[in-house]
Amino acid sequence: MTPAERARGAAPLLGAISKRHPVWPVLKDARGLSRHLSLSSVADLSHVERLVAVAYLLGDRDGAIESARLLDDCEFEGNWDLWSCVQVVRTVAARALRERGDAADADAMVSSVLREDERFLAADQVALASHHDLNAFYAECYGGLREACTWRLTSWSWMVRCSEIPWCPGRDNLSVEVRLMAPQLVDDINLAGRRGRARRGEGVPVGEEPHDQFNAALRGTLEGFRALYDGDPNARTPLLGRTLLSLALSGRRDEEERLRITRFLVGEGADVSAPIGGYGLTPLGVGLRTGLWRSGEFLAEVVRLLTGAGADPNVSGRGSSPMAAVLETRGMTADVAWPACEALLDAGADWRVGRVAPGGGRMLGCPEIADGLLPGLGDRLRGWHPRTSP
Repeated sequence: MTPAERARGAAPLLGAISKRHPVWPVLKDARGLSRHLSLSSVADLSHVERLVAVAYLLGDRDGAIESARLLDDCEFEGNWDLWSCVQVVRTVAARALRERGDAADADAMVSSVLREDERFLAADQVALASHHDLNAFYAECYGGLREACTWRLTSWSWMVRCSEIPWCPGRDNLSVEVRLMAPQLVDDINLAGRRGRARRGEGVPVGEEPHDQFNAALRGTLEGFRALYDGDPNARTPLLGRTLLSLALSGRRDEEERLRITRFLVGEGADVSAPIGGYGLTPLGVGLRTGLWRSGEFLAEVVRLLTGAGADPNVSGRGSSPMAAVLETRGMTADVAWPACEALLDAGADWRVGRVAPGGGRMLGCPEIADGLLPGLGDRLRGWHPRTSP
């Protein structure tokens, strides 16, 4: 069967899924597969991989399982790039089957992708999931939401794949991370299709309510979080090492709830300088790098809360100062950036400290960064009366 013939055969299924879920990336992947579906193309198999993952995340288990059937004819022929796509597709489908009550079919689906010659790679595969997650965070800060969403989908799918394979280490920890990421991904998918509009949930099923303290910190209310809080303000997610404070600051739901949870954790003794596991980003760096979806007042209050509790106003992690993190956020505007910069300056930040120039060498100061991004803001920084800043 040619790729075009295979695509024509898949057209009814792709059309039905697109109608049920008219959101990016379902429309993009279905459109690509309706033109060309080759079982020897990584690009085509990646379309199927995302389609299965998104259908599952949006609560459409049947759609995920039916989409996975598009790769029923795939056999391992020595190409690990192709086979990793097949593994992800079938393990996500197996998860959907198991949740639907078809345990035997789920086990068979997993067994169809197990290979003894990859046992020694199991630990590396788990570690790779955390790298995908880091790529997603930085894509969100400096790239765009769609790019970030693609990385986060890859990270989530990879963790599902590992958690379904019997010999992968830390399967319970993987399951915690998979549950944690799912509701945020639903938000990402919705937001990506609407270019950052404030309204959420139109045409996208609402995710289930938070069921553990990590999810509650990320997307819940203070009351909901306190009901699930185990008393440790410095608790971390098992695999990726995200702290409760970093989750509260990176969640994109109601600003006031983000601040209420942050204030509660700071009052409980959360370490305001503790970096995300393996990333080097401090809570201040995390909070300021989500500025694309925030108001200037929110960012300024984050600065006041964290620096008031002892956070260094010149340290955010990963080579940039907190002020540079604000200025470099994609889509940042001067009216949002300035309140945060002013709060940092009041806290003692040095406006000359920015980041190392690409490729190393000299340090770029914040006015230099601002000049290329936010017209007029560089001059405001240069003209700052040095109340506490050098």
